[in-house]
Amino acid sequence: MVEEETAMGRLEGHERVVVVGGGANRLYSWGYGELVEPGTLDLTPYEAAYLTEEGGLVVLDEGGERLGFPSLVSRFSSSIKGFWISYVIYRDLKRKRYHVKHGIVPTLFLMVYEKGKRDSAKYFVFPMFEGFPVKVSELMELVRHSKNMGKQLLLAIVDRRGEVIYYTCSEVSPVNVVAERSISTGD
Repeated sequence: MVEEETAMGRLEGHERVVVVGGGANRLYSWGYGELVEPGTLDLTPYEAAYLTEEGGLVVLDEGGERLGFPSLVSRFSSSIKGFWISYVIYRDLKRKRYHVKHGIVPTLFLMVYEKGKRDSAKYFVFPMFEGFPVKVSELMELVRHSKNMGKQLLLAIVDRRGEVIYYTCSEVSPVNVVAERSISTGD
């Protein structure tokens, strides 16, 4: 039996879950999804999977059959490259009680807000799996893009045990290093 607090959603296409009715408004008030019209909420795959895993959402497929968490993850993983790694990061941030919204591009897939704030995100998140190479030029481009948008780049690295480690990433130039060293040593 589905609890009264559990919202009902329907999978539409490969990457969209739509919630209609009172559950839509409730989830939106908790910081999930985007209202497309009053009483209709679009959830990202990460939000839908998280809410399903936590018991706050029941997702039905196109035929009206209930999709459990493993089935939902399997569907999203078949159409979204790196879904599981990104989902592990999303879940970790939500469990740490951060407000998290969908990012602007796939490489900056999440925006993370400081705890207790919802007006402007502080970070863009770049998901990585331990041991997978990333070009420095790619990181530099992401740092510049984040900085131009008034955000910091947060590298979220999932290790082989499924734990997430976070690092902020910023530009450093020899001029900045020399200036900081002179200030700290008094030279």
